[in-house]
Amino acid sequence: MNAFCSGHYTWKMVELHKQHGKYPLWGPLLSYITEKTGDKSAIDFFSFLNDMLVVTRDTLSLFSTPAVDDEVKDERSIIQALVQSNLRPDEKKLMRVYDDVRTVTGAAFETPAAAMRLILFYVYSNPTILKKLRTDLASVAPQEPEGPVFDLTSLEQLPYLTAVITEGLRLSPGVAARQARNAPNRELVYDK
Repeated sequence: MNAFCSGHYTWKMVELHKQHGKYPLWGPLLSYITEKTGDKSAIDFFSFLNDMLVVTRDTLSLFSTPAVDDEVKDERSIIQALVQSNLRPDEKKLMRVYDDVRTVTGAAFETPAAAMRLILFYVYSNPTILKKLRTDLASVAPQEPEGPVFDLTSLEQLPYLTAVITEGLRLSPGVAARQARNAPNRELVYDK
C-alpha cells in the first residue's frame, strides 16, 4: 500500500480526480484510504494540499481587497499576478487559482524528485560508480567530528559528481504528463 500512497502516485490520482470530476467520491476515498493505512508520506501530502488551499484562499482574499498594504503590493507571487492580470473574473476564482498554485508547487517537487530517484537508482545499482562518486566526494569533505558539511563551490568543481548529475538529468523525463489547454469560452487555434 505504501507504493500506492507515495507522493508521486497520490499526486497523479489527485490530478486524475480533478480532470474527471464526474467521480466525486474519488478524492475523499483516497484521503480515507490513506488515513486508514497510516502511510505517513501520503498523510503529509494530503495535509500539504489542504494547507496549500488555505494559503491560496487567504492570499487570494488579501489581494482581492482594495486596501492592500504597500509592503504587500511589492511582494510578487503567482496569486498576485493572476489577481492583478487581465483575466476574466471567472478565471480568478479560488479553485482556478489553486489549480495553478498546485501545478507550480507540484513541478517544484515532482520533477527534481524524479531525477533524484533515477540518479540514486543508477548510482546504487553500480558499485563502480558508487565507489568513484564516494572517492570524488571524500576529496572535498571537511574533516569535522560532526560529519561532513560540503561547500557548494567545492562540490561544483567535482567533475565526476557533475557528470553523474548531468547524466541523471538527461535521462530523467522533465515532464511526465502534458498540461491540458482549456478555453471554455473561446476556441484555441494553434499558432495564433
